[in-house]
Order: sequence, then C-alpha cells, then structure tokens
Amino acid sequence: SIGDFKEATKTPLIIILDDIRSLNNIGSVFRTSDAFLIEKIFLCGITATPPNKEIHKTALGATETVVWEHCESVLEVIEKLKSQGVKVFAIEQVEIAIFLQDFEVETNVKYALVFGNEGFVSSDIPGYLLWATNSTNAYNFPVGSSNGTLRYRAAILQPSSSVSNQYAVRMNNVIADNDGYFLSQHDADVSDANTLFYHSIEQTSGTTKADVTLTYFAATDGDWANMAHWTDNTSMWNDMGTTSVGAQTYSSVQKASWDFSDGYQPFVLTNINEELIIPNVFTPNNDGANDSYFVTAKGITEYNITILNRWGDVVFESNDITKQWDGTTGGNLCTEGTYFYFIKAKSASKDFLKQGHITLNY
Repeated sequence: SIGDFKEATKTPLIIILDDIRSLNNIGSVFRTSDAFLIEKIFLCGITATPPNKEIHKTALGATETVVWEHCESVLEVIEKLKSQGVKVFAIEQVEIAIFLQDFEVETNVKYALVFGNEGFVSSDIPGYLLWATNSTNAYNFPVGSSNGTLRYRAAILQPSSSVSNQYAVRMNNVIADNDGYFLSQHDADVSDANTLFYHSIEQTSGTTKADVTLTYFAATDGDWANMAHWTDNTSMWNDMGTTSVGAQTYSSVQKASWDFSDGYQPFVLTNINEELIIPNVFTPNNDGANDSYFVTAKGITEYNITILNRWGDVVFESNDITKQWDGTTGGNLCTEGTYFYFIKAKSASKDFLKQGHITLNY
C-alpha cells in the first residue's frame, strides 16, 4: 500500500531530473524509483510534474508513493544536497566518465544522481541540422541556441511518403526582423507573431510533403495557435492555413502536409484574427449544394458544437471543427424544421460562446 511504502526504509539515493522533455521518461523514472525504494526525486527546470496523464501512463501509480519536489534551478538543488553531505554525480557519456563497473560505492553515504536533458544543436546562419529521411516516421530536429537567452525549441518533420528526402532546420534565436524578415509585413489574416525566435526550414532534396511541427514553451514564449511562412516574391509573412495545436511539456503548432516547393522558407509562430462563420440554414437533399452543415473558423484552438431538436434532444455533437452534420441522427434523416446550436470555442486570446437556430430544409 502507499502507507507501507512511505514507512519502508528507503535506499539512500536521490534522483535529479534536469530539463527532461519526455513525459514517458519521467514516468519511467518514478516507476523505477518505486521499485528500488528511492528516497526522493527532484524535478528541475522544465521537467514536467504530476499530475500529468502522460507521466501516469508509465509511472503506473508511482507518483503517489515516491516523494518528489519541483525546483527551478538544478544548481540550487545540487548545492543544497552537497551542503548536507550528499555526494552528487552526473550520469553522462563523456570521455572522462567512470564506467559503472569501476564505480566504488561507499557505505553510510547518500548519493544523488543527475540525469540531464538530451542537448540540442545550435547553428548560426548559414548553418543547419541536416537529416536524410526515408520513412514516414516523425523526425525530431533538436534545435536551439545559447546565443542570448538559452532556448531549446525543436522542430518535427514527418514526411508523407518513404521516398528519400533531405531537410535542413535551424532555430534562429532572434526576432525575424534582424534577418530582414520584418514581422510587420504580413497578410491580413495574421494578427501577431513571435518576436523571440523563428525557424528556418529547407527541403534540400526530394519533393515529399511533410507535417511541420514547431515547439514552444508557453510560460516564456506566450501562447500561439498558428504558423506563418515568409514568401520572397511578396516580401511578407503569409498565414499557412489550418493548423493543430498540442500541449505536453512543450506546446506545439502543426501544419499538415506542407509543400516545400517554394524552397527556403522561414517559419514563425503566429496568432491570426479570430473568426467564426456560423450558417443558419442548410438543405441536405444530395443535390451537391449546401448538403451539410459546418462552421468555418480561423484562429480557433478549442471547439465544441451541440445541435438540439425542438424537444431538446441532441442530434449532433462534435469537438472537431472539420466535422460536418449531414442532417441525420442515429442513421435516420431528421425532419424539416428549426434546430438549435450551442458553440463553445477558444482562441489564443479569448473564449467564444455562441447560440442560435438552424433551419433544415429538403
């Protein structure tokens, strides 16, 4: 039981996780620490903390048994432990490392082991991180920069086919204006853009489309829901259309099936002018015109629509902005008449609550 675990004599070992990005790895450390009766875990920097469903997948309840503490600075944790007589060692593969079989453990001594982040590739113009691809796997480009503010902001590319391609990625740790890509020059859809950094992504060989995902840390970078790319022939940032957002340790914005035919393209995180276009009539009679009901949206990150008949029964509900109502419920055609919609939606800057009526005619 949890009580028995907390009362049990612990192994005199402390685990320190510094800037660990993988939520599954964090959960695995909790599970292992539970198995070996580890005294405590320190979660430092951007390392995520419980409760978190992705951590729980691999922790399997160990977050309830193992003592843990979150600290912003790993250096402060190390100094504090050393002042208490704890011997601190970093786990890393370097030339001067001590092999495990050669490590001499002292009795009556408490140890702390530091597991650090996986590092990143930092490049200045014209440098890139190149990756030749030959599958439809997601390729994580661990790019960042220590110039100025230290940042790790990965880009993830997932080709749509397994033919050979090569991609080049760099994170530029400056406002795009510094390199001549002025953020004030954008199309009408873009409302604001990230001024802290931008990415350069180039398809150096091949023609395969790929999903493009840019990561950011919302606590310091702000909230973003869209992406824009620079177009040389118009000298402006253009919105890339419908994107999807994700949130784990790092948040992310993804553009599916991007065509790199324009060649070299800077990419920047943006928000766009929010818009919900809600129709009030449709005619699902299979004549090829206005046969389904759907809402057109821009800049929306969360969405739910519920449609009721006049008796208050739900005939359609979805959290997917792209899903359309075909005028049926339970496989049966709905009768002509008036229906009522309730929409809850959210953008990066505000919440929406809309309601009204829909007329269904055949």
